Amino acid sequence: MHADADTISHLENRSMVLAMAGSLFMAATGVAAGIAARSNAILLDGLFSLTGFLFAWIGRRISRNVQKRPDRARPLGYAADEALFTTFGSLFILGLILFAASNAVMQIAAHATGAAQPGRINYPLALGYTAAVGVTAAVLCFTHYRHWQRTARRSDILRLEYRATLMDGMLTLAAGAGLLILQTFQHGALAAIAPVGDALIVLVLCLLATGQFWHDFRRGLAELAGVSAQPATLRAVRRALRPVTLETPGHIHDLSVTKLGRTHLVCIYYGPPQALLASQVDALAQRCARLLHPVLPHAEVLVLLTEHPRTVDLSRL
Repeated sequence: MHADADTISHLENRSMVLAMAGSLFMAATGVAAGIAARSNAILLDGLFSLTGFLFAWIGRRISRNVQKRPDRARPLGYAADEALFTTFGSLFILGLILFAASNAVMQIAAHATGAAQPGRINYPLALGYTAAVGVTAAVLCFTHYRHWQRTARRSDILRLEYRATLMDGMLTLAAGAGLLILQTFQHGALAAIAPVGDALIVLVLCLLATGQFWHDFRRGLAELAGVSAQPATLRAVRRALRPVTLETPGHIHDLSVTKLGRTHLVCIYYGPPQALLASQVDALAQRCARLLHPVLPHAEVLVLLTEHPRTVDLSRL
């Protein structure tokens, strides 16, 4: 069952309000605990939570924008806002990861040359923070995932929020586990790396986070660049439109499908056998939209009357 636009907007708004409150709590707790415990890993986790608050605030505004109909200022509508949010949100997090990794490398290099000695970590405080924030992140992650499922996985805003919260929780647990291991073996097997163990944990956390957000960045960039939808989506569209292909007189040269945010644009390149009225073209587009609804809810269908396929040899014109 597909959720309508109002339901999706309502679920996004609920998730964003909860995310803002939870992320602000985790950010404040993380920054305070990181400074007090002298742990850069905990401080990095708090900064990730702060970006979660900013993204939730921006995502709530974008959720309202994407419901707007095309107007004079945005003749193609506001669907691109969601792709912009995913792309630049992921890029911002990648920048934060790069900064944190660079800082950790400099700390390790400084320790290796004897130029600086990292402060002793307050392990009990750091581990207490891990437990409290881990539970908060788990509650937020479950809520976002549940709401995303209820939108039939159509909301990229909730998808990014769910994955960002999941990653935040994993970073928190990984930081806690690393600090616990360091505390246990700091005078034994890990004595050699204990002074820079916190920086090493930061590097591992950065590696864990990079892959997911790089994937989201590339996906959003592909949508903004107008890259064709996934092959599975193209096959589903062709199957859904097969009755039109078989029953419509003339020739359907080709069709293209692009995704932008939660919407899909389906362009049908149709060569009719004779002149058509505008009402006949509209009827064809509406029929295609109805056939596509089970596959791509609220897909926009554009019927282009042409003698040529998409790729035209201009030398023959």
